[in-house]
Amino acid sequence: MAGETWRGLVQFGKEVAYGTPVAATRRMYFRDPKLTREREPRIHKFLTASRQTTRNLSLGPTRVGGTLVLPMSAEILELLEIGLKGGVTGQGAGATKTWTYTPGDTLDSATVEWHDGARAWQAAGVYADSLKIAGSIAGENLLTGEVFGKAMIPNAHTGGLTDRVPAVFEGWESKMYIDAFGAAPGGTNVANTLLSWDVSLKNNLKRKYFGDNTLNAGAMSIGEVEVEAKIGFEASPAAALTEYNNWDAATKRIVRLEFGNNALIGAGPDTEKITVDIPGAWKLVDLGGEDEGTRTYELTLHAVYDPTNTYMLQVIVTTARTTVFA
Repeated sequence: MAGETWRGLVQFGKEVAYGTPVAATRRMYFRDPKLTREREPRIHKFLTASRQTTRNLSLGPTRVGGTLVLPMSAEILELLEIGLKGGVTGQGAGATKTWTYTPGDTLDSATVEWHDGARAWQAAGVYADSLKIAGSIAGENLLTGEVFGKAMIPNAHTGGLTDRVPAVFEGWESKMYIDAFGAAPGGTNVANTLLSWDVSLKNNLKRKYFGDNTLNAGAMSIGEVEVEAKIGFEASPAAALTEYNNWDAATKRIVRLEFGNNALIGAGPDTEKITVDIPGAWKLVDLGGEDEGTRTYELTLHAVYDPTNTYMLQVIVTTARTTVFA
């Protein structure tokens, strides 16, 4: 019968002008994607000498949003473009390209085509309000994007886009480095310590509505960037006490999380990987964790702008991909 959820799909196209729909150019591989189109109900009650005071109901303007989830790999480039920095190009003369993202003042907007299994929808003017990289060594490693859009309508999706085998970075394909604030990230590997991670970026997007007699948002304002990382430590290694003492002294650090680094790019020797660099200070410590019968600590890092490295978050994707949105 029609309407089975396995019929669903998501496709992206990069917009030239914000909110002006374009045809999709890349098939995306999201888990259980969901777009939403909401309108606030306004219930109108009046004093009419009757208990039946509700005499009308109207609806406010549209609020388009949604949630998109995918495993960590070079498949994340499009979400980084709409949620971290737009207009990035891969660098490198050979097969290996390096895509470097730090919080930018502008984002690329996307047209998102979503088939929910029953029918096709088109959302225009889509940005990511937040991005979350969360996983554990024994589990999966996922990127979740909470998106905002300008408008959404039923509309046929673009046909004929190429399928591929999407890469997946497992949770065990992870390493952690911690160095002094201002140092180059990735200098000191912290072994036998990392258990889990939850890195969140918030763009604080706001929908703007104008007096143009339209339901849709007229623009999207981009707010201040907020970045935070919760890191799960095995408690017994010396590094756990070191970082506890750095928290107690309010000593700033730079943490690098490295994902992948096992699959060769072409004939090698380069491998596909993602590094996430967060300079900042530990703001919270939880000493009460437990995992498989051993004590664990959770330290929360609040990102601080590093004037030497010139960012408060950096995501570097090393891959063979030469283009984004294609």
